[in-house]
Amino acid sequence: MASKRQREDEHSTGKDTDDKVDVQTFFVRDCDAAAKQLVDHAKRRCDELRKEFAKSKEAILSEIIAQKENLPAEEEDEEEPPLAYDVIVQCSGGPYKGNSYILHIDLLRLEPDGRLLYTDLDSTNGSYINDDLVAPQEPVSLSLTEPIHLAVGGGELVLSIVKRQR
Repeated sequence: MASKRQREDEHSTGKDTDDKVDVQTFFVRDCDAAAKQLVDHAKRRCDELRKEFAKSKEAILSEIIAQKENLPAEEEDEEEPPLAYDVIVQCSGGPYKGNSYILHIDLLRLEPDGRLLYTDLDSTNGSYINDDLVAPQEPVSLSLTEPIHLAVGGGELVLSIVKRQR
């Protein structure tokens, strides 16, 4: 049986500390080793993903450049000129009765199907097109060929839309 003095000497020299490890020390060492492995694995995986990303980026850029080169050249001569209209406004009632105005519109915004729309934005007295009440917030198609009688608030207008020759 070892004396108390021998056990203290062995403990202080670390002779059997390598053989005998307490539970806490074991788990700390094991955790540190696992954490180091995880960090190393994460660094390797990040490097792999960066390389893969760079390859993908190059492939996408090459494809975009190839598609751009294959696009037909835009020729200005073949472009259709923008629509040009004059809107003639004649006041047939209200405080501006008898006055006429011409609005020169270089690009009249039409619907894709060629319709011109009017929308009443909740006017106080409502809007009337050719004596028909326009429901608020409901777009109504306007004629591009015949004069339009438009009553908004206290004013009455006659709109004529004329395509302008460029």
